Amino acid sequence: MSTSFSGSTANLMGNNQIKVDDEYSRGFSLQGKKLKLDSAADVEEYVKVIEETKNLATVCLSGNTVGVEAAKSLAAAIKNKHSITEVDLHDCFTGRMKEEVPVAIEAFCKAFLELPNLRKVDFSDNAFGPIGAKAVFEYLSNATNLQELIINNNGLGPEGGKIIGEALVLCSQKCKSIGAKSSLKKVSIGRNRLENGSMEALGKAFEAHESLSDLSLYQNGIRPDGICTLSSSISKCVNLQYFDLQDNTFTEKGCRAFLEVLNHCNKLSNLNLGDCLLGPEGGYLILEAIFKNDVLCARLATLNLQYNEIDEKGGLSLAENIGKMTGLKELVLNGNNFKSKGKAANLILKNIGSAGNVTKVDEWDDMEADMDSDTEESDEAVDDERGASETKEEEDLTKRIEDLKL
Repeated sequence: MSTSFSGSTANLMGNNQIKVDDEYSRGFSLQGKKLKLDSAADVEEYVKVIEETKNLATVCLSGNTVGVEAAKSLAAAIKNKHSITEVDLHDCFTGRMKEEVPVAIEAFCKAFLELPNLRKVDFSDNAFGPIGAKAVFEYLSNATNLQELIINNNGLGPEGGKIIGEALVLCSQKCKSIGAKSSLKKVSIGRNRLENGSMEALGKAFEAHESLSDLSLYQNGIRPDGICTLSSSISKCVNLQYFDLQDNTFTEKGCRAFLEVLNHCNKLSNLNLGDCLLGPEGGYLILEAIFKNDVLCARLATLNLQYNEIDEKGGLSLAENIGKMTGLKELVLNGNNFKSKGKAANLILKNIGSAGNVTKVDEWDDMEADMDSDTEESDEAVDDERGASETKEEEDLTKRIEDLKL
């Protein structure tokens, strides 16, 4: 998953013609050009553009493959541009040797340490694993001005997750040592197989940055014990507004621990717990906790609870209380275990209509209860057919026996 980077761009035109406009071109981009950049010579013209662009704000190298020598040359040009606020390095090392990637990343990270205004960095989609985490460690430990860290889909694993967590804790400590508050607002570290093993280190990191308002941990193989560990720390992130935990595994055990988050994180406006196997009782507990927290209940704007085995009991709880969710704009419920045209569903839709604030509801075309009902109806039809056939066979047999008697 990549993120968009703002600012006008100094682009390379056709036939390698370079256009530099000091008034409008505050960004440099090679996005999606699929260039293979190995040597310093390969990037010479791009380095020139970077050096000549005044007030350079953004650099985007995504969608290319950058070797060590090319990375060193680009980094050398970047480090002198103190106006840079955003750098996008997602999907920059496809096809590179395992040994090359951390060296290239370290070259960029050393340059980043020279950029006092760097606010956003994207390292996503580089599959660099724990060795890549080690390569960014020094930078992240000292990135006291960083506001957004995007590091999705890199196969960090538990080991890499621990390294990132430890680096962010050190960064928080450095902020305090220089009398500054943490500026870190967003961390997106989804699809990294972080699992339970990195939750303690990452939890401490998130807790250490009071400014954190946007956190994504989707598709990380976190299981109930990890959810419990994480929840204890996240409950202290009282400024959290956006939280994405989609496609991890809660069960009732994780849900009970997560209630602490719902009791304390009153600023949450976007909560994604889709595909988290909350279960019938766990889903009910989550919903009840939201409704009991008046501030949170009124503030939530987006709630995703799809594919969680929430049953009629949970559906009715939502139906009865959805009127309290005055800030709700989007509701996602497909794939749960109550009927799409049953009592709970009808009440939910009726009360949503009465409230008038919800503008988007997903299609409920994959509800487990509907499929169970269809299966039952199908089974009943088969049984009826089988029963009719068996009755006719019995009648025929009886008639034949009677004919024989005659």
